[in-house]
Amino acid sequence: FKGEPCHIAHFKDPETRELIAQKLRMANKDFPVLKAPGAKLPLFGQHLWRGDRRSVVITEGEIDAMSVSQVQAKVRFFALLPDLMPSMAAVF
Repeated sequence: FKGEPCHIAHFKDPETRELIAQKLRMANKDFPVLKAPGAKLPLFGQHLWRGDRRSVVITEGEIDAMSVSQVQAKVRFFALLPDLMPSMAAVF
């Protein structure tokens, strides 16, 4: 991003599975979000939820959510607690 390496977390529409935003994790711990103005972010990984929703693992961030998914045989129940950025606080 702008010549700097970063991790990219994709946020997809839960219904259409289309990419609607990207949250970047920069080396200096900045977290810019690339999205359309006014777009509301779903929970990270929400597009993977299907049918049975009895179990939810809540993690602090996207990398933690992916780690839990991998360790638990790719269980599809995980979420991100927004870090209270104004653009993400509306999720809750």
